[in-house]
Amino acid sequence: FMSFAVLPKPLVLAFFFLLWGTHQVRGDYFATSYFYGTINQYSQSGQVLQSVVVDPGNPFPGLSSIAYNPMTNQFFAAGNNSNTIYRLGFNSSGQLVSQGAFVSGGLLSGPAGLAFDSSGNLY
Repeated sequence: FMSFAVLPKPLVLAFFFLLWGTHQVRGDYFATSYFYGTINQYSQSGQVLQSVVVDPGNPFPGLSSIAYNPMTNQFFAAGNNSNTIYRLGFNSSGQLVSQGAFVSGGLLSGPAGLAFDSSGNLY
């Protein structure tokens, strides 16, 4: 696991944007880890606050993108290798937890990018 706690914040954020999907919620940054299959939560100073395994049954889902829906307070992550869109939410103590597959298989092949529109539709 790589630690970015000692790097300057702009450098850390630039690194996230180049390699992973990222999103900012409630002042913290959330980033996918393509190689570890996790969503990592970072403070504004770059400290790792938590790391959530998205699919414990799949060691390499290839998470390539993340999107946040403020209407439902949920994240969605694209698993490029697993052909799956994963859903994550916050539990009662504010910790991010995996809620499993949102959609998988069928015509979904290698999802690489996600976004929500202003009506809460996922693209």
